[in-house]
Amino acid sequence: MHLWSLAIEEQYYLLWPLLILFLWIKKINFLAVISTITLASFIFGVVTAKGNISTAFFLPHTRFWELLIGSMSAYLMLNAKDYLKFFSLWEKYIFIGISHKKLFGVDLYKLRKEIPSILGGILIVGSIFFITKDMIFPGWWALFPVIGTTLVILSPRDSWLNRVMLSHPILVWIGLISFPLYLWHWPILSFARILEGNELSLRARSLCVGLSFICAAITYYLLEKPIRASKNKFKILILLALMILLGSGGYIVYKENGFDFRLQHDEILRKQFDWNNSYNKSEECKKNFPGDDYCNVSNPYIPPNVAIIGDSHANHFYWGLNEYYKAKNKNLINMGSGGCPPLIGIDMAGPGTSSNCYSRMLPIFEYILNSKSIDTVYISFWHNAYFDNRLVYTDYLGKINTKDNYEYFLKALDRTIMMLREHGKHVIIIYDLPDLKRDIKDCFLVRPIYTKKDCRLDESIFIDDFDEYNKLINDLVSKNKVDVFYTHKYINGNFPVDISGIPTYRDHSHLSINGSLFFKDKFGK
Repeated sequence: MHLWSLAIEEQYYLLWPLLILFLWIKKINFLAVISTITLASFIFGVVTAKGNISTAFFLPHTRFWELLIGSMSAYLMLNAKDYLKFFSLWEKYIFIGISHKKLFGVDLYKLRKEIPSILGGILIVGSIFFITKDMIFPGWWALFPVIGTTLVILSPRDSWLNRVMLSHPILVWIGLISFPLYLWHWPILSFARILEGNELSLRARSLCVGLSFICAAITYYLLEKPIRASKNKFKILILLALMILLGSGGYIVYKENGFDFRLQHDEILRKQFDWNNSYNKSEECKKNFPGDDYCNVSNPYIPPNVAIIGDSHANHFYWGLNEYYKAKNKNLINMGSGGCPPLIGIDMAGPGTSSNCYSRMLPIFEYILNSKSIDTVYISFWHNAYFDNRLVYTDYLGKINTKDNYEYFLKALDRTIMMLREHGKHVIIIYDLPDLKRDIKDCFLVRPIYTKKDCRLDESIFIDDFDEYNKLINDLVSKNKVDVFYTHKYINGNFPVDISGIPTYRDHSHLSINGSLFFKDKFGK
């Protein structure tokens, strides 16, 4: 995140001067071209965000419009005629007819210069408190902080917000150290979280922010200011040499795989956490079968006999189930998408969900339903992920109509099982394993500058949130006699670590390689 943000800026700073030079040489209307590019970038970002938030967030051409608006603001400030024309239109159409009228003793016409900064401040503060991680961002929501910032920048210098608040010595000082503060705060917070292994407490975060300010001030006064003021003709060469040295160091660390000899004593344990979805010819699988996040198959060149579908909680059973069916000379395929429930005809939206689940799962189900070779289908999913009533389900088959998400999921899963059976498939649900109260890696991955945490790996660390899930499974068993492979009878003494002390979980909710292979001889029992 830290380097990405810098990269977006650097890419922009490389392209922007070339564009300005081109427009100047060709005598092309600056505002017309830049406004068009800005609008195109914004529209592209909005459209992309609806399909894939990560793509819209990280790619430069979906974020350049934010920087371009800042550049257009700078253009207006530098070209007084256009700037004055902008505000004369503002005054003419917004404040016409209110000259010398008062509200609570305040002259409304004199208040005109305060409006942009006040509105901008409200948009910025409102964005901080009301835009959440559950919203599609960037996209339309990004307009609020961007427009707010633009209004503050374009507002008159003698407006109250600029004159009193933003000109306050404390805020001016923060502005002076803002760039080193940016450079310091993210690594400090990130390394603290790595060492802690969990979300940082408010006290820890506050200490990190305080340390960031101290480091930023030291950097500004001892490095940035002296370098800027220095007339040493060699300073550019020195900075260039340092940059090359740091870049070379980073490249060496990359080529040496992070100097992993430091952790060789934990190699067996570390391998348990290196879950790799490319296992068992994933790329070959995707060439021959309609996989999404997960496409794993024993033999990609012959039709599969057995399928396991679902989210990551189906994927983590694949290794063990694959070994079980290899012993029976059968070909297993795993297909599914992370965060998408294994439901036919259903889409889902809401907090923490994956996008386009319907369109991603549709080709998977079409393949399985129409496959003449697949006679057995396993279904598995994260037990507590899909009953939240904040989730919004859409039934593209148009037959389910209820506002209770438990009932919705039950009906959708029951329909999915029945459709699979109608196509001659034997359906088995793999009963999900419980989540842990902590990421188990914290107990095993010892860092050179940190000690191993005190972990009590017994059943008390399991989260007991199976009430709705148990009811769901029992309802399915009583309603359509679905077969269930019950995993919980194997928990004691085997999960989250086995009798040898090797982890059978790889994080707070997923099986490790060892954990998945534990079931390789259990599925027939």
